Amino acid sequence: GSLVPIGVVLGNVSFEGFVGLTGLSWLLRSILAFAWKEPGVGESFDRLKSHPLVLPYFVWYVVILISFFCNAPDMDKLGYNIAFIRHLLFVAAAVDISQRLPVCKYFLYGLAGGVLWAGINTLAVHLAGFDLIGNPISYYNGKRQAAPRIAWLASLSAPFFWGWAVATFHKHASTKKHLFIERRETLVTVTLIAVVLILISDIRTFILAMVIGLFWVSVLSGKKALVKNIFILGGVTVVIGVLFFNLDSFQRIESINHRFYIWKVSWLMSIDHPIIGTSVSAYKEVFSQYASADLAAMFNLSNPSDPIWAWANSAHNLFLMVFTVTGVSGLLAFLWLLINAIRSSWQPNQLGWSLGLASWPATFLAIGMVGTNIYDGTSAALFVFFLGLIGGRDNAEELSVDSEKRVVS
Repeated sequence: GSLVPIGVVLGNVSFEGFVGLTGLSWLLRSILAFAWKEPGVGESFDRLKSHPLVLPYFVWYVVILISFFCNAPDMDKLGYNIAFIRHLLFVAAAVDISQRLPVCKYFLYGLAGGVLWAGINTLAVHLAGFDLIGNPISYYNGKRQAAPRIAWLASLSAPFFWGWAVATFHKHASTKKHLFIERRETLVTVTLIAVVLILISDIRTFILAMVIGLFWVSVLSGKKALVKNIFILGGVTVVIGVLFFNLDSFQRIESINHRFYIWKVSWLMSIDHPIIGTSVSAYKEVFSQYASADLAAMFNLSNPSDPIWAWANSAHNLFLMVFTVTGVSGLLAFLWLLINAIRSSWQPNQLGWSLGLASWPATFLAIGMVGTNIYDGTSAALFVFFLGLIGGRDNAEELSVDSEKRVVS
């Protein structure tokens, strides 16, 4: 599971494989544990099924299946809907295994490794014309290639590791003992690499989301650290301001027009399917039915090559997408999960974790407001990865103490 960030850089097959194999391996191990009546397995399952991340995710998954079966389903897409269980199993695996192993430490190293792997390959492709596994520079250009995946990873990682770096300025023992990476230089280096990767991506959504995440870390870090962070954020803001007026991506507005139209059609779809939605797998099909010519005079919807169809794979708004495909039932379940995740992120006695994880919802929601499909692709993989990080963090202190006791003995 800790390899998911590296898989994000490698491609869809890699990170989907890591997510799926993690959940499947855990499921098989759990079945065997029940069959062999392993001590404590019953108590472990009881804690898991009522966990504040696992229970709402399970309800959300059930709503996805209900929505599919209640919308005159195309049974060819049944497997696609059932396969969403891989995300639920991944979160459950992280939460359960964290009771025995320091999952959060491995996840943290994996996240840093993903940023470093992306940085090394990006440097190689610009120096030699191809990366370490032979992909050409064209693989890193454009929104349909590796650039958005790397930008997704970097935009979440930069504020996360900056939060940890800020925590190293605090000298309290109760804070530092929770930092698996205590070297400030390492944390700042990973942060800077992530920032550079985002700027290279030339994707404004991720650039602005990163700034929001960094700002949120500064707000939460306290008055003394806030003063230092303001100077750093001031420099970042100046760079972003210069880029805003010079990068073509900040001057192109056709995608904004597409989003407004997609939001309008998605809202109409939601109004007609308010309880359980249209189902995830049927979104694009239902969208094409609602996208009539009188609603889209500015687009040539009869032309399959019109850019609108490339954009219409989701509602391009996190909450609107959830509402459209699973109705108010799915939206309530998702909000339940999201609120629990945010509440679990902040622990006053674990400042490194708290500042890092508190930046994740701010950055994720900033991206989600204009362009993410929470049900598929990179966004779903990183969403469950951070949920696993949050769920696995709960037992970090106990495992750390147990490890120290074993070393002493």
